Parts: sequence; structure tokens; C-alpha cells
Amino acid sequence: MAIDVTLLGGQKIAEAFFGNSVEVSSFEKFGSGNINKTYLFKFSRHPQGHTELIGQIQNPAVFKDAGAVNHNIEVVGDFILKSKISEQEELDLFGMISRPLTLVKNQVNATMTTINGLPYRFFPYISGEVVNSVDDIVVPGNPSLELKRKKECLQDRGTAFGMFGLGVAGIPSEALKVTIPGFHDTLGYFCSFLEAIKNPENAERVREASAEIEKIIEYGKDLGVLQGLLMTGSLKPGTLHLDTKINNVIIDEKDGVKKGTVIDLDTVMNLPNVPKAFDAADAIRSLEDENRTDANIRFNEEMAEALLRGYGAPASRFYTANDIATLPLAMKIITVELATRFLTDYVEGDVYFTIDPARPKHNLERARAELMIANTMSDDRNMEIVYDAFGRHTGSKGSDYARLFYDLRSEGRSAANKMMVKK
Repeated sequence: MAIDVTLLGGQKIAEAFFGNSVEVSSFEKFGSGNINKTYLFKFSRHPQGHTELIGQIQNPAVFKDAGAVNHNIEVVGDFILKSKISEQEELDLFGMISRPLTLVKNQVNATMTTINGLPYRFFPYISGEVVNSVDDIVVPGNPSLELKRKKECLQDRGTAFGMFGLGVAGIPSEALKVTIPGFHDTLGYFCSFLEAIKNPENAERVREASAEIEKIIEYGKDLGVLQGLLMTGSLKPGTLHLDTKINNVIIDEKDGVKKGTVIDLDTVMNLPNVPKAFDAADAIRSLEDENRTDANIRFNEEMAEALLRGYGAPASRFYTANDIATLPLAMKIITVELATRFLTDYVEGDVYFTIDPARPKHNLERARAELMIANTMSDDRNMEIVYDAFGRHTGSKGSDYARLFYDLRSEGRSAANKMMVKK
């Protein structure tokens, strides 16, 4: 359905949500998200005193139950606000103040209004810096300063994600609804991949992607390790953001004080098949752009170190030793998981992910990019990066975590093999 993006259109939306006493002075598209439609509203009069708000139309094609999504966001916001420590304590511990994202209530004290069959909601407008990629940070003629700023940027975003994880760690799993069934079911994705490459209707594309298919099958022995450990109880699931791209953090700095807000909470869930380490792992994976086609794409150790330097301080307060020990595995698993999903979609004829019409092999190229990142990851180097970031806060040695790593990997492989037999 077409949206009236004139000022009059914005006024009608605001009146439907907040009542006839509201007056919109400005209404325009906002941000670059490709799931929900987002707008910035400015008000000359508002019954709740707001001057600026972010309005969103939730995409019903992606989120079948918009109410459940908003329920989870409300639970998360309320829990963090009630349980968070003082701002001074946050500054002392993490060098940053967390600002939880909350939903704005409408004229009947609800967080969602259906207008012309579409679900609408509002968030407070949060000022600050959003960085889509560290490549956006450029200091001409001063590469050392540029690198310093990139590392600071990632450390700040790692801190914000870690503080978010700490803030939601105590939410009971039953308090949250499952809004995307089967999300991050790594073994499920792998089984779908195996079915796709066996289908004779996909033979031509299977031949084209033979090298990538071979590589994913090679990685297959470890794809279910973490799910196996969840099954045995050596790992526990937790409440996760599940979309930890760095552009989902807003950092506002004034007078030397940084305030961080984690946004885009539509995927927040507690899923029994997803380990706590996946949020940090996905943040690291997303530092590289899977849409690149050059052969130089690789795992950027230096940037991963910077992000984990920020993440480790708050995360060490809710990660167990087993979570820390297996994060190096999670970094590679989630990368190969996405490669598997891209490649499955390519083999099946590009039915899920949107592709660039000018790039008929876009999903194959995406899969190759993710595999190049995974191929340049070393278990030993991953362990060194992770264990150093956490060890400075836990006091444990890298060698202690390394022993756990090998023991848990063996246990997880055995459990995953049993799960594959059942599937």
C-alpha cells in the first residue's frame, strides 16, 4: 500500500496514533533500513510533549505478528530500565552510559496502532552518531589517526552491544515470544542446503557452485557443535539481539561522556538453539561486506580485536567460561551459516534473499565472500583475540580457555552427529 509522505499524510498518521490534539510540523523519510518504513516526525504540538519522534510501519511480510515483536521490545526496555545500575557506575565500569530503547504509548496507552491495515509504532528520536561501516571513517593524509578512530568506533560499539547483553541477561525466556521460528537453526540450514544440492532440478547451479559447495560440506563437521553443546547443557541459551550490525548502535558524546543506544530490536528473542556467543560473533562477521566481489575480502583481526575490547568488559559479567571458550568457534560457524544460506538460495533459484538485478549470481558472490572471511579465520588466532579480550576482566589465562575449547568442540561434534542422524 502506498504511503502518503506529504505533511498531510504525516498529520493523519499522528492523529490516528496520538489523537486530534497533535500537530505535525515536519514529516520525512528517515534512515536506510530495508525491512520497515521509517519516518522522522517533528511536532509543533503534542499531547505528551514530544518535539521529535521516529515513526515506523512494520513490515507484515517479514514479521507476521507485529504485536509479538513489540511485546518483546517492551519487555526488554522495561527490564533494562528497572534493573540497570546507576549512570555513574556504568561510566566507572564501562566508560559509557546505556540508553535503553523504548516504545512510545498511543492515546489508549498501547504501543501499536493499525492504520489502513498496517501496524504503526513510534520511538523516541535519539541523537548521536550512526556508522554503517568503518570504511566510512576517513582521515585524508593521516592513516595512523584514521586507524585509531576506526578502532575507537568499534570499541564503543562493542561496549554498547556488551552492555545491552548484560542488561537483558536476566530476562526469563518465557517472557519473550518467538517472532522468527527457526532463526539461526544452523543445523536446519545445513540440512536444507544438503537437500537443495541433491535436487536434480538444481543441477546446473550446483555445477556452477561446486567449489563453494565442497567448502561448506568440509565445514559441516563443526556447524552443529554449538547446538550440540546446547543439547548437552554445556552451553545455555540467552536473550540476544540477533542483528548486531554496527549500524544498530547510536553513540552520542557530549562533554566527554558517551551514551550508547542499541536499536532495531525486532529480532530480540531467547531461542533454545542459539548460544549467547552468537551476538558477538555476528557483530564481528558483519564487519566485512558480503556484497563485495574483490578477492581481497578477509577476516579483519585488528577490527575484531577492537570490537571485542569493548565487548569483553560488560560481557564477562554474564558469559560463562564455556561461553568464552566457544566464542572463537561461533565466529566461524555464524559466518559459514550465512554462506550456507546464501548458497542454498542461489542453488534454489534466488527465492529468499533480494538480489541486485544487475548481478544474476549475487547470492553466489555473497556466499563466496562469507567463505573467504571464514577461510582466513584461524582457530588459534580467534582464540588469542577472544581470550585476551575476556581474560583481562576474568583473570583467567588463555591456556585455560583453550583447554575448554578443545574439550567442548569434541563434545559438541559428538552431540551434533547424533542430532544430524535424527534430522
